Amino acid sequence: LDAAYRDALVRLGPTEYRLRHIQSASEADAKDIAAQLDDGKKFDKLLKRSTDEATRDKGGDLGWKIPLALPAEAAELIRPLKKGEHTPRPVKIGETWHSFQIEELRPLTPPKREELLPQLR
Repeated sequence: LDAAYRDALVRLGPTEYRLRHIQSASEADAKDIAAQLDDGKKFDKLLKRSTDEATRDKGGDLGWKIPLALPAEAAELIRPLKKGEHTPRPVKIGETWHSFQIEELRPLTPPKREELLPQLR
């Protein structure tokens, strides 16, 4: 169980990310948004194009996330980012496309071994 716990900590990673996103219904729109972000257009200016009505009016806020809780491709693109940076390309999740931005970063407080025991077994 100790090895499984250490492995779980590695998979969790050291950082939590407060994410914002712009959701697009089409790949073409998502790529256009990504290109505009790369050209320096502000994330907030492009948010009005988001198809996610639940987060659009809240700045695209998705709250605090750990990479392990995200689809693998999104986690891979998010991990190297710093505060204020956005993913270099949109990510398809289900039927929609997403451009993510890092709002804040904080160290992840890992769960204690005892808290993970049920899952480790």
